[in-house]
Amino acid sequence: MLPHLHLEWRSGPEASDAGALWAVSAAPARARALPPPVDEPIARAAAVVSPAVVNIDTVSRVTVGSGDPFFDQFFGRRTVQRTGEGSGFIIDRAGHILTNEHVVARANQITVTLANGRRLRGQVVGAEHYSDVALVQVHGKNLPVAPLGHSRSLRPGQWAIAIGNPYGFQHTVTAGVVSSVDRPIKTEDRSYERLIQTDAAINPGNSGGPLVDIQGRVIGINTVVLADAQGIGFAIPIDVAERVAQELLRYGRVNRPWTGLGVQTITREIANYLGMSQASGVIVDQVVPDSPAENAGLRPGDILLQLQGKKIRSVEDVRAILKRVRIGARLPITVVRGDQLLKGEIVVANAP
Repeated sequence: MLPHLHLEWRSGPEASDAGALWAVSAAPARARALPPPVDEPIARAAAVVSPAVVNIDTVSRVTVGSGDPFFDQFFGRRTVQRTGEGSGFIIDRAGHILTNEHVVARANQITVTLANGRRLRGQVVGAEHYSDVALVQVHGKNLPVAPLGHSRSLRPGQWAIAIGNPYGFQHTVTAGVVSSVDRPIKTEDRSYERLIQTDAAINPGNSGGPLVDIQGRVIGINTVVLADAQGIGFAIPIDVAERVAQELLRYGRVNRPWTGLGVQTITREIANYLGMSQASGVIVDQVVPDSPAENAGLRPGDILLQLQGKKIRSVEDVRAILKRVRIGARLPITVVRGDQLLKGEIVVANAP
């Protein structure tokens, strides 16, 4: 690149006898000062919610042994302390914090660190393994509150911003998009039904922190990341988490409709075994003892023809009906058992 040329006109005594001449001197080029950015939407969104994002440190006492019953018999087992960390966000002035159940599960001590460095003692108000949602409370004055949005109208492609404490790096901000919605995911000890998928970076320690939209409103709780993938993380929709939190606050538990009924699709192999002409419908493969399904007289091996007056063709038909029922609802059933056509009724109960 050529240097910036500075041209200077000289005259008078300093000029030569031949008259005025041009003096040319080289000067380094200087970048033109740019005006400050007019809009930084991601930074603005992060600034809205960041004061309410907290770090959660836990201490648990766990009894461990050698793993060999013979050695444990002679040398015994011992109790050790284990530490953990995660994230959360304050949702009201009373100091209630939403986080993941797996962040605070079995914790004997919880320390909550606010964005300004304040450290407060936390206490679990309630937690549910099924949804992986927990409600923790701290007591303090002038607590910041995260604005809550809605997750029911999310669309793939819209901005998604994750804030949390991955690997202890407090208040880390990452950005991406909503990759998909209503994703069912299974882990070693849990099944999630309808998660938000995002490519915003989520790492250990992010769990429990907020996923927010471009306005800084919380749309989900960062929960799961696929360890062997890049850019595939998941969050619990805020609409789901908020409903769970309200029940935990009101009852200390979550009331869920329950039938104790398990079914599977009739495959070609099952149809052949049962002597059916075609593979269609569902077969009862599980009846939980002392459940509404057992009280209704259902048995494993029954073929479910109708539920709540609707013909059943697949497992999805059963799930769609059970998702909408309430505790106390009565569900008429029609089943085939051998050469018998049987009718009954399932009374939906509260999940144990």
